[in-house]
Formats: sequence, C-alpha cells, structure tokens
Amino acid sequence: MNTNSRSSPSLLWLSIAVLLLLLFKSKAFFSFKLGTQLPEISLPATTEQAGDPCGEVKRCIVAYVAPWCPHCEDAIPLINAIAHFSKTRSPVLGFKLVVGRDKASTLAEYSKSFNVPAFLDVDDRFYHLIGSPGIPAWVLLDHNRRVIHRFSGSPVGLPLDELVEWMIFGEFELGPILANRKCMV
Repeated sequence: MNTNSRSSPSLLWLSIAVLLLLLFKSKAFFSFKLGTQLPEISLPATTEQAGDPCGEVKRCIVAYVAPWCPHCEDAIPLINAIAHFSKTRSPVLGFKLVVGRDKASTLAEYSKSFNVPAFLDVDDRFYHLIGSPGIPAWVLLDHNRRVIHRFSGSPVGLPLDELVEWMIFGEFELGPILANRKCMV
C-alpha cells in the first residue's frame, strides 16, 4: 500500500491552513473592521482649501492612489469624473483624493495629474488607517468619518459616465442618500 498518496493531500491541506492563518493575521486584513471611525488626520493639501471636503457632507468618497501604481493611472479619468459629480451634482456627497506611498516630492508632482485638489499622505498614516488591501483604494465615509464601505482596484469595461454611475449608485449604493437633500443625518 502506498502511503505517499495519502500524505500528499494532508500536507496540501496543512499548507493551505498555514497560508490562510498568515493571511488573516496580517495587519491590514485582520485589524481593520468596517464601521471604524477614522481619527482626524491633518494631511497637507496641494492647494489652498477651505477645510476637509469630507467635513460637512453625509457621505464622502475617498480615493487613495500612488504614483508608481499603473491601476491608479488607469483610474485618473474616473477619479476626476467622480470628483466633478460630487462638486456639481450633489451637495451631500464629498470627494477626497489622497496621494501616498512614495516620497513627498513625487506625491506633489503626481497630484498634478488630477483635476481635483489632493491631500498628501507623506508618512502613510492615512493608508494604514483605512486598512486597504491594495491601491487604488476606495473608501466611503459617513458624516462621522466611519468607514462604511471600501474596496481596491480600478473598475474598467464601461464608458466613463457609466462607470461613475456604477460607482456611485451601484458599488457605493448612494441613491437614497443623494435623493435626500439634507446635508446632515
């Protein structure tokens, strides 16, 4: 009787169990929970702005990008379009662009690629607080800075206007919030 055929599946399952344990023990994956309230963090802005764009709104979409990230480059038109949507079509939706995960000089230069003022995460504190598993990261905050949704990646495959609609009304499910014109809950 050949015992090697029985030990191979056992070894495989043991290896998978160890890998899963390591994955769930990783800081970004294990320590973050939806509903976490982000502390106020002062990030340097690329332009003179009147406060935090997430300050007086019901919901705020935060996009986190990095200069070296090819998917972030792909997301530039989508980020610009969502920022424009929040500024022109909804008084209850804010948008914040955070650029990080590189040297400060590189962050400032890269932020010029966008049509929206950016905040620079020069020490990666914001990145670690949102617990993102990847970049670009998308985070939806409520009016108390609680993270109510997050995902990473750059959605593709639809025309830009349809991607904006999918992000706002599909992924983030903001239809009911945007229909209610009150600025606070």
